[in-house]
Amino acid sequence: MAITLSWLAGAVVGFLALVGAARVGAGEPAPTERQSATLALVVQTVENQYYQDIALDDGLSARILETYLTRLDPRREVFLAGDIAGFGPYRQGLDEALREARPGPAFVIFRRYLERLETRIHHALGLLDGALDLDRDERYDPQPRRAPWAADTAAADALWRRRVTHDLLTLMVDGLDERAARGVLRSRYRGLLKRATGLDSDAVFAGFVDAYLHSLDPHSGYFLPHRARRAQPQGPKTGIGVQLMLDGDYVAIRRVFAGGAAQRSGVLHRGDRIVGVAQGEDGAMVDVVGWTLEDVVALIRGPAGSVLRLRVLPRGLSWQGPTLTLTLTRAAIRLQGLKPSGHVVRLEGAQGPFRVGVIRVPRFHLDYAGLGRGAVDTAGTPHQVEGLIRELVSQGVDGLIVDLRGNPGGALLAATALAGLFIESGPVVQVRERSGRVQVFRDPDPRRVYAGPLAVLVDRLSASASEIFAAAMQDYRRGVIVGERSYGKGTVQETFDLGAHGRDRLGGFGRVVLTVAQYFRVTGDSTQLRGVAPDLPLPVSWVPGRYGERYEPHALPWSRVPGLAFEHYTE
Repeated sequence: MAITLSWLAGAVVGFLALVGAARVGAGEPAPTERQSATLALVVQTVENQYYQDIALDDGLSARILETYLTRLDPRREVFLAGDIAGFGPYRQGLDEALREARPGPAFVIFRRYLERLETRIHHALGLLDGALDLDRDERYDPQPRRAPWAADTAAADALWRRRVTHDLLTLMVDGLDERAARGVLRSRYRGLLKRATGLDSDAVFAGFVDAYLHSLDPHSGYFLPHRARRAQPQGPKTGIGVQLMLDGDYVAIRRVFAGGAAQRSGVLHRGDRIVGVAQGEDGAMVDVVGWTLEDVVALIRGPAGSVLRLRVLPRGLSWQGPTLTLTLTRAAIRLQGLKPSGHVVRLEGAQGPFRVGVIRVPRFHLDYAGLGRGAVDTAGTPHQVEGLIRELVSQGVDGLIVDLRGNPGGALLAATALAGLFIESGPVVQVRERSGRVQVFRDPDPRRVYAGPLAVLVDRLSASASEIFAAAMQDYRRGVIVGERSYGKGTVQETFDLGAHGRDRLGGFGRVVLTVAQYFRVTGDSTQLRGVAPDLPLPVSWVPGRYGERYEPHALPWSRVPGLAFEHYTE
């Protein structure tokens, strides 16, 4: 769906004064004219392009404030209860600030955060220089859910004493002696303060805008101009084949790419937290707890063929560890790692031996350049899978398994065309847009490449386009769905360049990613939240923890549209 910003006309809003009575000290981040103009463009883009008509009112204002505070202080260990009470006017006032393009409240809150963090870190360093009772019987939760903020400084001091003790014992359980562990924590806490005080005005602004967009749904977000440029394809990169995310004080794995060193290790999974990075076989392990995402990415990237060591805290373990250390070799990250692959498995059944062809599809992609030239069957997932089907059938397989475990989705047209390899004709998926118009995507090719027995393997990480394919096979009764309930991401996102049409005179507005549509099965049910339930449930992912859209904050609700006419397969 090609959506432009041609409607975005007129003069940008100028810089307005900060709300509140906070003073800006020398060197402290403060809002700029460009940020005010950017905020006006973001709000207009949301109002005109976002999938749902969400009112910018007091209810959304409270949600934005909560999201922003949680991002700054996820453990609720920095702000005091009095600070939160002082931010009360913003609970019903951020909507006006957004409409009037005033980013000031974000900076007022951030400056209070820096003030409290400096006090907390200095207290923690003082604790590390003194005696700590490591035998004291008490509880500390490093991931509190809705815990109250400390009532006063004394309560905050007690909370940080428990945190420092917890962090110290965690490192000692992991093999460090107490003296070395104290040294690691001193470096960690000082680094946390240094990185927070080193954030510039743009970083503070981006955090606030991103909190606004994440208050709409978990897949919308904002990118500063320099980050948007880095997100563009620039040829092969080198690394270990992971996508990272922030998880509180930790940088964690969001996704493991097929074919990369991380995937080949068989050890790394989504949600694992990286606590240390070392270069080479014997380089010093650098503690990266509390580091920014960009700084950890910079440490992990390096020339192809170079060695990297990671210290990882697996998500399935308690926050006390122990960690594991693994050695990986960096390599070029290429799309070839996303290509489908196939092999034959020989099994023994009650009626004798049989052969099953397994086709692994790590992601759905299309050669859009080829499509633009009118070449429908160019390199892409459907064309590649068709070749694998023909090869496996020529080997005399008795059935096929399409393995979509860990497949995060990709091109909608690729999923539609892939479904067409297994049905003769008919609708595959419906897409409802902001206007309410429902577009039906049908099998683009009347050929039915494979008519034999079919199973589709899914897990909790199978999402988006992979759910479209699995749902179509289930709804047509064309194949048996085996595994776990899929992720449940039934929404469509699009990227909007805020600097389009030559309006970038102030030096860059960046980009927003917004949810613009929703997927629906041919039955009319959405895959949003509910995903695809397996016909034969099996624990196939071996990934601990809770995964799924239904666990994401502010996820859009499940809904449905009228079903379509289609014929079930009865063979």
